[in-house]
Amino acid sequence: MARRYTVTDNLQSLAASTTKVACQIATGSTINATVIAFDISFDSTASGSGAVPIRVQLARPTAAGSGGATFTPIKMYPADIAAATTARIHDTTAGSSPSVICEWLVSPTSGLSYQFPLGRELVLNNSDFLELKMISQSGMTTCNYSAQIYFEE
Repeated sequence: MARRYTVTDNLQSLAASTTKVACQIATGSTINATVIAFDISFDSTASGSGAVPIRVQLARPTAAGSGGATFTPIKMYPADIAAATTARIHDTTAGSSPSVICEWLVSPTSGLSYQFPLGRELVLNNSDFLELKMISQSGMTTCNYSAQIYFEE
């Protein structure tokens, strides 16, 4: 049975015209990982012109982002071993040469929770990267966000 983990970027601020990588995972040279779900939510109370949608992307860069912190993936079943996949949270610089896999426009007054259908999960090969990234647009009222990626090895 696969071991399951989560990477969580706790409450962080998102201003207009910025790019932030909420969560990023990276597989090592001997491990694959499967992304089974992710979620992101925003707490803006803006209305009208300040409620500009945020571009939320799942992207596959060729290298890790920077400007944030490393994060130890949390075991979803406490008896499992530690994850071989590594993680980063709240990076202010995205990884290089990203290939966007999926993109959504999400209201800053709501959020998005997505569980991949069985058989259509995102698979990371060895030495691979995946980032959950936000690109805020100009005119948006600053808000906070919280995000998670769920994966298994």
